[in-house]
Amino acid sequence: MESRSELIAQINDLHEENEHQKIIALIERQPPESIDYELTGLLARAYINYAQPYMDSFREHISHAVDLLRGIEAEGMADPGWYYRIGCALYWL
Repeated sequence: MESRSELIAQINDLHEENEHQKIIALIERQPPESIDYELTGLLARAYINYAQPYMDSFREHISHAVDLLRGIEAEGMADPGWYYRIGCALYWL
């Protein structure tokens, strides 16, 4: 099993390559107990970036991102990144 830092580095590399669907698959393959605040935020970011207005599933992906972010809202209150992500997602709804 890869280390946490390797996982985050892989996610960041995929993000730079605009491989958002691969990020979604990678994070969702992780054991549920390992998906913490950071990974949930990265998963929401991937859903927001993957969703495109021309896609039939656009609203579904954005809504899922909102649900993920609402699930970590208490921790997100102190994180400007959380506000940015929730703002982007809500804008598209």
